[in-house]
Amino acid sequence: MNGPERAAPGAALDRLIGDLERTADRLRAGDVDPAQASEIVEALARTAAEIGAALEREARASAPGEPPGQETLL
Repeated sequence: MNGPERAAPGAALDRLIGDLERTADRLRAGDVDPAQASEIVEALARTAAEIGAALEREARASAPGEPPGQETLL
């Protein structure tokens, strides 16, 4: 993942959501052949996985010592 995603995974996630929405619109309109659609979806899935990993790293860095996904009971 390059600089912007590493620095701001939230912004990268917003961009990915926009890409997914535009791709869905193109698929609905029939502007993309099936092979091209498959390539686009695979590329977006790779990007989503990279962003997910960046968000996980960010979450772990903000709460050292706590397992990810665990909340503190008050």
